[in-house]
Amino acid sequence: MPEIPKPEAPVTPLENPTSRVVDEAPRIAPLTKEDKEQRKAQCIALAEKLEARKEAIPFPGVDEKRFAALLADLTPEDAEFTGIDEAFMHELVKRFAQQGCRVLLTAHRKSGNFLVVPKDSTDIDKDSLRPKHFSAVGATDPEFQLLIRMQQEMYPLGS
Repeated sequence: MPEIPKPEAPVTPLENPTSRVVDEAPRIAPLTKEDKEQRKAQCIALAEKLEARKEAIPFPGVDEKRFAALLADLTPEDAEFTGIDEAFMHELVKRFAQQGCRVLLTAHRKSGNFLVVPKDSTDIDKDSLRPKHFSAVGATDPEFQLLIRMQQEMYPLGS
């Protein structure tokens, strides 16, 4: 498999001294359409490499701002039709912490759709988060950290 290039513009976390929280928002210009396509191909290659692993990826924690936004987007209909509500999401995070993570590509591999599930999960529809929802700062696996950072760069908070 070809080596996966690192992004040209590093995404450096900035520390907020008042709260001791790390702000992961990149301070770079938005990606052009061509850059996004290139980054998408890099993400797919990296996700395929991570998916092939047999061992769990250590859970890096969730990105607090992105997780809060995800919870804010949940609707009563989500809970009614899928069983996914805020309590379920917090339980899912606990399962990630207990089991670790694994990356899975969806049936349409080249579309760039891939998800992260707890290591022992068999329910990709219900038990998944996107890499952008994880904390890049807490990631100890360099390849998973790179995937998180690239996804966060491609999909800035609020986009």
